[in-house]
Amino acid sequence: MDANYYLEQLHQDMRLRAYSEHTQDVYGRAVRCFLNFSRKSVEELNEQDVRNYVLHLMGGSLSKGSINTYQAAIRFFFGVTLNRTMNYLQMPRLKEDKALPKFYPERKSHGC
Repeated sequence: MDANYYLEQLHQDMRLRAYSEHTQDVYGRAVRCFLNFSRKSVEELNEQDVRNYVLHLMGGSLSKGSINTYQAAIRFFFGVTLNRTMNYLQMPRLKEDKALPKFYPERKSHGC
């Protein structure tokens, strides 16, 4: 089956779960970009293809939050639409950079 069939299935799965139109658009675009990048049939895709794609995304200008959204879309595609189990430990979510508050402890003399 061609990719368009699976993309339509993806949209049906999201509608069945009452995902918002915005989420459907974002997930659909993310999965379409992944399929274009991999250049494989859907049946041949595996975790390594996802890892390669995420590494590709990390080399660009996307934020970590955007990359995490792409990963969520691809996980949904594999898990729900394709009904395929994946080892999600192989596709960790990227941690957002958080600025820590500045902390200035009192200086104590330690006999030095």
